[in-house]
Amino acid sequence: STIDVIPSNIFENVGTTRGAAKDLERLMGSNYFDYPKPIGLIQQIIKITQLGKDSIILDFFSGSATTAH
Repeated sequence: STIDVIPSNIFENVGTTRGAAKDLERLMGSNYFDYPKPIGLIQQIIKITQLGKDSIILDFFSGSATTAH
């Protein structure tokens, strides 16, 4: 896909650490991490890299498993 409008900030509206902590609480019953990555951030990074459906993503530290999610 092509980009029609170049955003002023490619990481706007991708979520916050606070929001990610709330997501973890809903999923796991508690927040076990100090600074979990927002799912929207990882989704945006994957989107802008234009990876294919069968691409492999290496997450060096899968603490809260955001990339796996």
